[in-house]
Amino acid sequence: MDFQHYKFTKRPAFLGEGFVHWKIQGYAYAAKPDIDLLSSAALRSNDPWLRFASVLEHAKHGDRTHLRELEPLIRDEDVDPTLSGGALDLIADAGGRSDLELLASMMLDGPRHLKLDVVSSARWAGVLWLIPYMANVVEDTPRRADRDAVEAAITGLLDPRGGDMEFFDCRDSPREYVERVSDRVAELSTAAGTDEAAVFAGELVDMTKIVWQIHAQLRDPSPNRWADFLLLRHLFEVFTGTDCSSFYRDGKFRPLSARVVVEDFLKANPVLRFVPGHRYFFMRDLFGAA
Repeated sequence: MDFQHYKFTKRPAFLGEGFVHWKIQGYAYAAKPDIDLLSSAALRSNDPWLRFASVLEHAKHGDRTHLRELEPLIRDEDVDPTLSGGALDLIADAGGRSDLELLASMMLDGPRHLKLDVVSSARWAGVLWLIPYMANVVEDTPRRADRDAVEAAITGLLDPRGGDMEFFDCRDSPREYVERVSDRVAELSTAAGTDEAAVFAGELVDMTKIVWQIHAQLRDPSPNRWADFLLLRHLFEVFTGTDCSSFYRDGKFRPLSARVVVEDFLKANPVLRFVPGHRYFFMRDLFGAA
């Protein structure tokens, strides 16, 4: 049996093994960095993990101009998938229009495996104009499992939580599916007055509503209320910049720890001013960003 030997599997110790794993650290570091991540030395380092961490740290501070520098890590098939996947997630989470257009071009012209990876990350952006590009990938998914992966990303954006799923496990042709998705996106864009708005669960993404939904779910001891918490954790961390690394331990969800984190956030932010339909990265509004 042949084994794939990926490049750049070793990362700086301060990142930790759970960095950019959403059941572990997410965007939090395991320890204090031993280098100034905002320095040119970090940004131009030969270590791609350190460069990635520097681009992330710049974005956390409001400088998103370096996101496109992650493209070579995404296109290199020999790069550790955790690193390339983290780069895709960061572009989707923090990118403006031009950065998201890079994801659109990859979904149009990239190799099949890359298209699927990009769809998985593009859902974090949730921007209306980007969703038809995600749907278009079903026309290049001969395996049902691959089409299911695309539909799973889209249903999380277009179908209401707990309601009927119109965009998952579909039996229409790829072209019919793309048309149905495009029609729904057009409806939402008309209602929002723009296709630059972001959606989640069939409506304009509203972090104020999501935070209170998270809070309510964490007060309910029923485990079935936690099934989709990984999605909510990602959105909450990205929009608010909150360290959510205590939400999970050894891959298992820790509702009491998560509740403490969310309640501390609400105490520190008694008035939430998130605009419905707007994306945020670490409390910075991305709506209209180029």
